Amino acid sequence: MPRRIIVIFLSILFLTGCMPNGQRPYVNLRDLEAPPPETLKRTGEAPLRIVVSPSLSNRDTAGYYRQLADHVAVQTGHPTELIYRRSNSEAQALLASSGADIGFFSTGTYLSYTGSVDLEILVVPERAQGPVYQALVIVPSDSPAEEIADLAGKSFAFNDSLSFSGAIFPRYLLKQLNKTPENFFRQTIFTQSHSKSMQAVAMHMLDGASIDSIAFDHARKNSPEIANAIRIIHLSPSAGTGPIVIRQDIDAAKKDLLRTVFLNMHHNQDMRKVLRELMFERFTTPQSHLYDYPRHIFTEVKTSP
Repeated sequence: MPRRIIVIFLSILFLTGCMPNGQRPYVNLRDLEAPPPETLKRTGEAPLRIVVSPSLSNRDTAGYYRQLADHVAVQTGHPTELIYRRSNSEAQALLASSGADIGFFSTGTYLSYTGSVDLEILVVPERAQGPVYQALVIVPSDSPAEEIADLAGKSFAFNDSLSFSGAIFPRYLLKQLNKTPENFFRQTIFTQSHSKSMQAVAMHMLDGASIDSIAFDHARKNSPEIANAIRIIHLSPSAGTGPIVIRQDIDAAKKDLLRTVFLNMHHNQDMRKVLRELMFERFTTPQSHLYDYPRHIFTEVKTSP
């Protein structure tokens, strides 16, 4: 194995954190976060199962999603179970197999869903700029690159193959150059995390990456040394934020209750703090036109030879 590949591989493991006993670098809270047995006995019902798309969460934000799930349990009277998966396709599969009821999906995870179980958008996160975000292509702050064409023959990080900002958008940019990642970059890796991609670029482990503006804003707030060590060379038009989706076969009254809980969450002082840590202001009703641009990009990339 080439020395550079080994170095990058070990570096990504370091960024992931020390994993004892060969444990895979992802968090699955299905067993750790199951509702107390007395709750199930008292309510006589199975928990509301919530899966979180891995591109949205990392060690810094996992606890906040737990607090969101706990708040939903308190407000609805239904126990909740929070589930993490290591890829967006696994999160999709869980809902498609009725192994989960609700999903915190990234935009790409939602747009690429083709499961036999129909989904609908329950609510969407709204930021200070509205229910939108952007895809960013980044390089180290001292890199001479000014556009993605300058990264030919370089190393590049994607997030997840289904991520709009972390994979589909840079593929679209390369298609405009009649290139693919395979014949353009010297090396590519999938980090499964916007924050890991940023760290790798900031530390000059990789020459470039594609992330979303929510993760970048989170870094500017909480890790300015990382944000200051990278530079944006491409910025996509605005796209709708990753929605909270729900299976269509869920009882209509339960869906209405859940929608009400999410739409009013920002009125709770504690939950308002949680939302802001996730770089959101509130949840709001979906606006379908906000997904027109990323849907168009998905179609363009899918038709690539």
